[in-house]
Amino acid sequence: MSQNVLMGFSLFVEGRGHAGDCSKVDLPDLELKTEEFQAGGWTAPIDVVLGRLAKVLEVEATYNTFTPDVMKQTTVSPNTHFSYVFRGAYKTPEGKIVTRKVTAKAVAKNIKEEAWEPGKKVSMTTKLTCSYYRDEWDGEVINEVDPTNCGLILDRVDHGAGLRGALGI
Repeated sequence: MSQNVLMGFSLFVEGRGHAGDCSKVDLPDLELKTEEFQAGGWTAPIDVVLGRLAKVLEVEATYNTFTPDVMKQTTVSPNTHFSYVFRGAYKTPEGKIVTRKVTAKAVAKNIKEEAWEPGKKVSMTTKLTCSYYRDEWDGEVINEVDPTNCGLILDRVDHGAGLRGALGI
């Protein structure tokens, strides 16, 4: 059985395109925070979901070469958020090209440059900490995390709606 295949992707930082500069992107794990619970008389504990994510969302992007333009836009400085958009083109089993768009508002937590060696490219990696994250498939929001506004959409279900309503947000 064939699956959706990523045919290519591009990166935009603060609206500026970097197609061809970025060779790899690791998107964040959306892991729910749980707590182990075992009641009297139970034969084993279970995990109880606490209604939020367990970890800070991080995106890691690897660039083919040292990219001064990206370096300027992703300076490692406190509370400087930048807008990142990763756009991927997937080919479905039916042959249709579908867009996947990942949008993040993030701070550059770390910028690492590979060792210099004569005659070889010097790649660099940025690790980003997200304060906002949205993943769309063919225009439909699949996941969206907006921690400061109680936003938590996972697999198209808005898990934050009840909390926002109760808090009047």
